[in-house]
Amino acid sequence: MLLARLTLGADNALVPYYALLLVLGTSGWHQLWRRTLVSHTSTWGAEIEPNEAAVERPEYRAEMARHPATGELVRSAAPPWHARLRTIAALQGTLLLGLAALVVALQLLLLKGRLRRRAGLYGQACGSLLHGGFIAGSNYAYFQFALFLTRWENHRSHARFEGALIIKSFLFVFFNSYSTLLYIAFCKVRVTVKG
Repeated sequence: MLLARLTLGADNALVPYYALLLVLGTSGWHQLWRRTLVSHTSTWGAEIEPNEAAVERPEYRAEMARHPATGELVRSAAPPWHARLRTIAALQGTLLLGLAALVVALQLLLLKGRLRRRAGLYGQACGSLLHGGFIAGSNYAYFQFALFLTRWENHRSHARFEGALIIKSFLFVFFNSYSTLLYIAFCKVRVTVKG
């Protein structure tokens, strides 16, 4: 009699916990590096510019208006709702492209399985190369798109511009690069036949 048994993960039930440990370890290492960087900065006498957030970007587009008290020409800021609306629209585009990348990654996993069944090890290698090429190409293309969106948001300072660009890039690269690992760790169910 054949007995079908479901097992989670690729080889072991502890794989998802190992992946979680790696993510937490990487985050801890990053925080440790930041603390070390700050301590070296103070030890070596280097100074971080204190008003970096106040420095205006030369690309910032604003209208010129007369200051009500002094009468001199100054750059007027866009209304806060205008900036928030553009930020929300850009983040929605980021999440939509991230979900599209997730769907394409899952389709490429299915294609890799079909190629493996038809062409064996060479088919699996071709599927893996296709998937890796898609990840690298879409990460590059999306970074260019994120740069366009962040410029469109028209942030006044360098710090806000870089922060917005980092958030968009991180969200997309996370969806795109780690979707396969998350699928393998938490969703993939393998059926083995014991007889």
